[in-house]
Amino acid sequence: MKQKRAAIYARVSTLDQHPEVQVSALKKYIAQRGWKVAKIYCDKGISGASATRPGLAELMQDCYQRGVDVVVVWKFDRFARSVRHLVTALETFRTLGIDFVSYTEQIDTATAAGEMVFQIVASLAQFERALISERVSEITPDGIEEFKEQRLKNGVRTATVNRDLAVLRHILKLAQRKRLITRTPFDEVGFLEERKQRRRPHIMTFEEEQKVQAVAEPHVRVIMALELETGLRTNCEALMLKWEDVDLVNDVIQVRCSKTAAGVRNVPMSSRCKSELLAWQERLGPAFSPWVFPNMRKPSRPLKDVRKSWAQALKTAGIPYFWIYDLRHTFASILGERKEVGERAGYYDSRRGRNPCRCSFNSA
Repeated sequence: MKQKRAAIYARVSTLDQHPEVQVSALKKYIAQRGWKVAKIYCDKGISGASATRPGLAELMQDCYQRGVDVVVVWKFDRFARSVRHLVTALETFRTLGIDFVSYTEQIDTATAAGEMVFQIVASLAQFERALISERVSEITPDGIEEFKEQRLKNGVRTATVNRDLAVLRHILKLAQRKRLITRTPFDEVGFLEERKQRRRPHIMTFEEEQKVQAVAEPHVRVIMALELETGLRTNCEALMLKWEDVDLVNDVIQVRCSKTAAGVRNVPMSSRCKSELLAWQERLGPAFSPWVFPNMRKPSRPLKDVRKSWAQALKTAGIPYFWIYDLRHTFASILGERKEVGERAGYYDSRRGRNPCRCSFNSA
């Protein structure tokens, strides 16, 4: 298995600051991921707004020459000087097949969850090309409203537009905290109403489950059993599992990666779930890949999604298409209206007393 070549980029704004603090933490992170440090690129005493950065220029040159597999930085603002710069760089990395990790923001485009960053960046690229020239300070409330209207006219769902806006709002809040702008235009801009476009989840029947299990590919059958028995989210939880997270002795799955703080949890395994995972481990265990559901062409990476194989399984079984995420709603409906639903599904945090109100308990 080929070891990933990781490039570290660090920058400090003044000569009395030391990039070694960033570099040391990033080295430890790279070692934990099982990668190797290919080269360290540093710019010392150079402002992030500067267009001339020798270290960054050398890094990009090595990327173009395919000498790097993943770029690791301390924070977005250590790397990019503007939204446009970040968008351009990430688009370049995607074209070259290079992953990007921002350590502090916990963004890793090598993962299925991190892949969403590239999709959002593509949306931001559209926003920038249409509405602004270069700087964050030039983003206006009117420009954001025009962006929303244009995206809706193009047939983009309100939920997708809101996710794009959430990322942009986060960037602008960071700029405000760093006093790059005096106020954020989101003080005058609201998000879109999503509820009218929300669809009702499909609760899978036992008969449908049997039909799909009979025709689905092996990895789809295991993922189905896992989600129906545990309520794990597909992309950011189930596909992010490593074998080290699966305790087949104590019958517990440790979810380390999730979209919410409450989602990081320990999930008990049912006898069926354990049986399926044991059989799957015999077929594709740690000797083949550290990931429970690996990319078969690149076992060092996890499988990114199962949308195509899921759609094919439903089609072959003669069942109308529904999202695989609905298996999570099926899990909730099976358990019934109990408090443990939220805790096991990652919606409820008993320490904070949150309500598991987003779970679906429909039986039909």
